[in-house]
Amino acid sequence: MTRREARIAARLSEEQRETQEVFRQRMKNAPPRSRLRPVRTKGYYRFAKDYPAAAGTDGFRENRPPSQKLSATAKWLVLLCCAIVFCCAFILTRSAMKISAMPGDADYLATPTDPLAAPGIRARHISAEELAGYSPEELKRLTEASGCNTALFELKDEAGNIVFPTELARGSAGDYTVENAWETVAALEALNVRTAAYISCFRDSAASAYDDKLAVMDFDDPDQPLVDSDGSLWLDPYLPETVEYLTGLMRVALEGGFSYVVLDHVSFPYDLGLRTAYFSGADVADQGENSILLDFLAQALDVTGTGQLILMCDVNGLTADAMARDNRYGGSLLTCGAEQFAVDARLSRQPEDEPDPLGLFAYKDDVPTAFILSVCSEANNAAKSSEYVDRARVMVCVENDGNSPALRELLDHTGLEDYIIW
Repeated sequence: MTRREARIAARLSEEQRETQEVFRQRMKNAPPRSRLRPVRTKGYYRFAKDYPAAAGTDGFRENRPPSQKLSATAKWLVLLCCAIVFCCAFILTRSAMKISAMPGDADYLATPTDPLAAPGIRARHISAEELAGYSPEELKRLTEASGCNTALFELKDEAGNIVFPTELARGSAGDYTVENAWETVAALEALNVRTAAYISCFRDSAASAYDDKLAVMDFDDPDQPLVDSDGSLWLDPYLPETVEYLTGLMRVALEGGFSYVVLDHVSFPYDLGLRTAYFSGADVADQGENSILLDFLAQALDVTGTGQLILMCDVNGLTADAMARDNRYGGSLLTCGAEQFAVDARLSRQPEDEPDPLGLFAYKDDVPTAFILSVCSEANNAAKSSEYVDRARVMVCVENDGNSPALRELLDHTGLEDYIIW
């Protein structure tokens, strides 16, 4: 080595010693490591292994670990993927919880949507064949499909046949009995479907033929029951045995779980009127026709209560005209104290010789349902404004022509919220 090179080496060694001494002094005077603040500048590569101290700062440059060397775009992608995974897991968890909480068929039938929220009483007639052949769940669907919240069953039909098993049955009623009928009513009530028991009161061929002592007799032949133009026999409203039989059926209906009792044919024989009718009990009772019917209804209300009794009648049953249609009601029924009346607007129940009060139609089949409903609506308005009616609900009974939606629209158009679809 030349002398010149030796002097340069000595000078560099001296500078290195000075630099090292300065570095040691800074290290000695520097704050604890935990208080150092890393400094990064763009002038150095991110992967540099050693960073000299930053001038004018009390910290050091540091190498960033690989986990911190991701670009900003990569970071956002990672965060987005995590968010997507979290959302998917949340949605799948909620769906699994909902599926596990969904009721089965049995649970749905046991806790259905409450049909009682529907206004008033909207009943659908259930025939004896439907009662015998359909399950409670099927009867529920039939009722609600008609827009109704009540199923109307015939406890005693117009012929006097008893459909529900009871010891009170008279005559040939046993041939028409549905053995599981009471169980069906209980099941429907458990499904939140109200039930009503239809009872044809004084029009009763079965009981009259079984015991003619209870029947209305023919005045021209006192030994024979009176047969009306429809071939039906009638029970004598004057006889206490008749009233006891009918009120007993009402009591059985309520004890069996029915919500309502619908009474029909609370009247004297019509078509033939009273001209050829002989009432054996009239000689003992010594009361007029209207008084007898009102007494019967008073006993019926004692059994059912005003809120559970529905009284069916035609338009004349809501009038005070004592001479209406051969005096079949013996006067107005509005004075009986019932809260619910059902005007029978079924076309099949209109007299052949009087298809409409105004004589606009020559034949009964020509009378449109809308006309019958309009007449009933007027009768309802008159009944509600009557001095006898305080809080009565007037409904209407109409035939189902197979087009329930159109029929319900027609009913709603007339303003009748309560009805029976037969």
